[in-house]
Amino acid sequence: MKNAGASIERFFRWKGANRHFSNREYINKLGKEYSQYFSFSVVRNPWDRMVSLYFFGKQKNKSWCKKFKDFNKWIQYITQQNAKWKRYWNQFDWLKDHNDNINIDFIIRFENIDKDWLKLCKKIKCKPQQLPHINKTKKRKRKRKDYRFYYNDKSIELIGEKYKKDIEIFDYTFGENK
Repeated sequence: MKNAGASIERFFRWKGANRHFSNREYINKLGKEYSQYFSFSVVRNPWDRMVSLYFFGKQKNKSWCKKFKDFNKWIQYITQQNAKWKRYWNQFDWLKDHNDNINIDFIIRFENIDKDWLKLCKKIKCKPQQLPHINKTKKRKRKRKDYRFYYNDKSIELIGEKYKKDIEIFDYTFGENK
């Protein structure tokens, strides 16, 4: 999903954890025990998230990405895919419960991850530490440009349509500063 899951897993030393369970899957797995746990998640601007996912897929030579040399053609492709591939789900679908409510105790915005991470540490009473950066795209000769650089008008619109619920619920816009 490209929302710091591997970094969080490393911080808590969760070995073998499946950080790609949806909230509904956790509810099903834990049953009544679910309400005894503190829950948190990270959300990310959908336009920024897709740029990160694209470059991660290119770096790892993932089959769902490697045939696309052009980012905007990849956007056209993924926005036509159905919801069976979790990597393309909107974040609301990851976070909702069986009543389509978000009942997460704390939501970190990726754009404010350092500040929000420290708030989370305080909330769960763990020693505030910097979150490690795991699974980041390999360094290139030049730093990757701001996500806004990669989009054309059509792909901006396609992501806006596909992730409309995230954009509304989490108050995202295209062009907001990272």
